This record gives sequence, structure tokens and C-alpha cells, in this order.
Amino acid sequence: MCVKEKRRLIQDISRNIWAFRNAGGRRRALAIKISADAGAGKTALAHALKKAFALEFVHCDITMMVDRSHIIDFFDLIRFKQIKAGGNLLVYVDEINSSLAGSEAYGAFLSPLESGIYDPEKPPLLPCVWLFTGTKSGDSEALKLVDFESRMTIDVKMGYQSILDSATNERKDLIEQEARLEQVYLGALMIKDYHPTVETVTLDLLNRFRDLLPTSNPARTIRKDITRLQNIKFGKVSCDNLFDPSILEREASNDQSEEIRIVKLAPASHTS
Repeated sequence: MCVKEKRRLIQDISRNIWAFRNAGGRRRALAIKISADAGAGKTALAHALKKAFALEFVHCDITMMVDRSHIIDFFDLIRFKQIKAGGNLLVYVDEINSSLAGSEAYGAFLSPLESGIYDPEKPPLLPCVWLFTGTKSGDSEALKLVDFESRMTIDVKMGYQSILDSATNERKDLIEQEARLEQVYLGALMIKDYHPTVETVTLDLLNRFRDLLPTSNPARTIRKDITRLQNIKFGKVSCDNLFDPSILEREASNDQSEEIRIVKLAPASHTS
């Protein structure tokens, strides 16, 4: 992450997960809530944490649940995963601010977070890492939301606008520059993920990522562009490989693009 404030938040989350992993029998559930703009990379962060800390993983999207029985099925799945992984499990709940069977979803997680109990006739859930993500919270059932948030170990806002609003005037221009650099970095990582054989990315494509407005949910646009890439040859990709040529609007002077190599990133080290 290139934006300093976002990097600091992720480092705090990582330290807490590392402490959880090393707590042994003294573990308590670690609950993290992240509010961020749509397309800000919340799902990518969840998978990165899973990989970095070698955690088993289970995921649900509240918007895909039609009635309350689905949340019980989800808790059953968590319990099944814990038989295999013990507490080394990351439970990722997306769109936590959405409604479930006509009411806010927060209430369904109060008891599992507090005691692990979700059904009196079933064994309780073991302490694990809970990651709740969503966009802005609604005003309905505010007391239930306050009760839910009181159970969070970490509750952060990671959206670009939230970071910008809380920054000093001196930081705001730098934050935009860092955010644009982050967009280039994100685009390069996504290209490597979607197209593993690519070794070279031309400057015109990286500039395309950089020039997106940080307030416009650029991660979604970048992902959309990368899924459009086709006819990739000789491990090299440029704007010419975009599926829809009408979106390019490139000047002829950009045809001779400077090339940039993608380098493998070293894994981050963690200390307890």
C-alpha cells in the first residue's frame, strides 16, 4: 500500500492477527471491521491476510443471503472448518451493513462474537479472526449497530475519501499522489495475478491506471481493464491489448511506449 495512512491501518491489523496466532489457549475472538468505498480492495485485503498468516478461510456476502437459515448454515460451515483448522481461521463477512431477512445483519453476529454460541443445541464456535467489511453504515437499528461495533477489536475507515477528510491540508496533495502510485502498483499486481505469463507492462497502460481519479473507485476500473486484456504475446502487455479499442483515446505519440518490468515482491516479515 502506498498511502501512508492506509499502510499504517493494515500494519495494525497485521500486528493483531500475529498476536492472535501466538496467544495459544488464551485466545479471544479477534474482530475487525473495515468501512471503505466500493472497489477499494477489501476482498483483496482479506485474501492477502489469509495468505500472509496461513489461515484457513471462509467467506460470505450478506447480500447473497435470502433468509435467516442461511446465516445458520454459514455458522455451521465455520464450525466444520474449525474442526480442521482450530482457531486458525479467517471468517470474512462482506457487506455487513446490508439487511438480512428485513433487518440489519449485525444482530446475527452478537452472540457468536461474544460467546461463540449461535445455536443452543450445537457446540459453540471457537475463537477465530473475524473480518467484517462494508460501505457506509445505515442509521436503522442504531443501538444494534453500536452493540456490534462495541465488540470490535479494530474498527477502521479505509476509504480514500475518509482518509482525505481526516488529513491535514499539508497531507492532502501528497495523499492524492500516493493514491495514484498505489493504483499503478495495484494494476501491476492484478496483471500478474490474472496473466501470470506477463513480464513486461508498457508505460501507457500504467499511466492509464495512474490517471484514474482516486475518488472514482479506481480498483474496479483497473480490474475491468485487466479482464479485457487479450492477445498477449511474448510476455508483454500494453493498452493495445485492451478488448475494446474505443476506450483508449490514445495519441499517436504514445505508440512507442517505454517498457517497465514487473518484479516479484518479497513477502513482508512479521514480528510478534
